[in-house]
Amino acid sequence: MSTLEKRIIAFLLAVSPILDPYVIFNKIGIVNVIASILFIWIIIRNKSIKLNPSLLSLLLVLLLCTCISLLNMEGHRNTIAALKVIINWAILFLLASGMWSFLDKEKFIKYSQGIAIFTATFLYIQVISYLTTGNVLDGRIGFLELSQYDSWASIVDISGSLRAHSVFQEPSYVAIYLLPVVASFIIDKKYIKSAYLILAMILTTSTVAICGIILILIWFLIISNKKIDTKIKVLILIIAIHSILYMKLPQYAEIVNFSLKKLMMIGTDLESARLGSAKIRIIGYLPYYFDYPIYYKIFGVGANQFPKYLAHYNVLSYSSTLVTIILDFGIVGLIAIINMFRMFIKGSNRNTIIYTCVFIMICSIDSFWFNWYFFYILTFIIINYNPKGKHIKYINIK
Repeated sequence: MSTLEKRIIAFLLAVSPILDPYVIFNKIGIVNVIASILFIWIIIRNKSIKLNPSLLSLLLVLLLCTCISLLNMEGHRNTIAALKVIINWAILFLLASGMWSFLDKEKFIKYSQGIAIFTATFLYIQVISYLTTGNVLDGRIGFLELSQYDSWASIVDISGSLRAHSVFQEPSYVAIYLLPVVASFIIDKKYIKSAYLILAMILTTSTVAICGIILILIWFLIISNKKIDTKIKVLILIIAIHSILYMKLPQYAEIVNFSLKKLMMIGTDLESARLGSAKIRIIGYLPYYFDYPIYYKIFGVGANQFPKYLAHYNVLSYSSTLVTIILDFGIVGLIAIINMFRMFIKGSNRNTIIYTCVFIMICSIDSFWFNWYFFYILTFIIINYNPKGKHIKYINIK
């Protein structure tokens, strides 16, 4: 592949989360179309791609669980729909693998950092515009059509709270995009830029953002190989900026207080009988798993089938990734994804392990599965994956 082609691949992976909800011809994802064209071009030019064994193993286990589960006819499910979901995941995996095989790694990081700075800047403009004029600047790309399964949140929620989300659909998506970039800036010793992005995430009031910031600070202070004096200086810098803004800007203080209130209410929400926002994200419909027959406890009810199987409980097709894995693929699926986490951790060093930690955190508290946000975060892991300094044993497909 030429340098230009590798850079095009890097840019598409970096911009894919922004374009993820948009479609052409009413239902075909724009990123899927471009990635498919690139995949065909890669096959024509190189006659092969490399498949990451950890992700491939997970996908095969989920396919096996689905097939075994559907052999049991108990409960209402849709066999064709379940198999279509697995096929769709397999296609996306192949598209991503094709791009990972010939990715300009340095350019991917550079493009992601540039897009993150733009995202944060536009978010600041949104917040300032609303607080000073009352006008809401919409970050949606107006000439593109949203998928029928996607929506665009308002930056002012039903309670009147400001929840800016820049060029993404909702605040948590801003956090998902910015978190690995914050880590990359810290690894590159660009601490001012990392602080710039952290402040933007605070303004989103997203629970994912707040949890992610705490995770990154813990990693930076305890795990990363930065010098102690550097850690102290950066921590003082972040605290100083935050304290000044908190004392001088009442609007900022209000946003921070709202975020902390949400964080503090997680425990109360989890204990409540009501299925609130935090509870549906973290625990979701997990209690129903314990009512499954033993067969389904082992293999689950099939890909994307728990809402149908539990339809008599009026459940929604939404929960965290880990809970969804348990409900759809049982204990076997849970073991498979934990094994993938283990392999990613094994292939990381003290600095790059943060990408896997962010990935695991998002899977634990948000719905995040085989979309382009998922592959975007995985790209940070894949390009840094190097177990014990050895070459990765990719599976070549010719």
